Amino acid sequence: IYDRIIELKEDIVHLIALKRDYPDSYTMFEFNLVKFRLEQELFELAEYKEYENNPVFYFHAFFPLDHSFTLRSFTSIDKRIEIITTFLTNIPAYLEYPRQNLAKSLPDIKLNFAISALSGYINFIQNDLISFINQSSNKDLLAKSIAATTLAVNSLTSFKNELVSDYLPQAHQQYALGQSMYLQLLKKSEDVS
Repeated sequence: IYDRIIELKEDIVHLIALKRDYPDSYTMFEFNLVKFRLEQELFELAEYKEYENNPVFYFHAFFPLDHSFTLRSFTSIDKRIEIITTFLTNIPAYLEYPRQNLAKSLPDIKLNFAISALSGYINFIQNDLISFINQSSNKDLLAKSIAATTLAVNSLTSFKNELVSDYLPQAHQQYALGQSMYLQLLKKSEDVS
């Protein structure tokens, strides 16, 4: 995350150095859009820091399981299952990021939502994703995929249990952003000033 913050700052400086008179409003719009997105990501990582106080921040990486790989037929089922298997195999390593970055005391509303969301992901993998994987007739692929789903479910369940046993007892009810942060959030994420 800290490397990405440095990279974003460098990108913004580089982008501003490129700024000149643009031939049309569309080109200027594109420039401003790129600048806005870079500044938005920088704000989210350097100031808003959801990665420290919201476990759900890390779950966005799981969305492609449902929305891309299972619902869209961009390649064969077996190829999509291979991608899913690789994805699932990497979940244990991925879950080390929230373990490293999350504060020990989290807002209870965000924590409870994360626990509920993890239950949903686990259920999705155990039921819907397994049903999708079982469409393959490749026995080797099926064996690897079933092992990967078991690994992923065990890792997600372990992480969920950590949230319940280690974080929930220390949860707090201080989740209000405050006026200053809220105004910054509106400006940086919605371009409202």
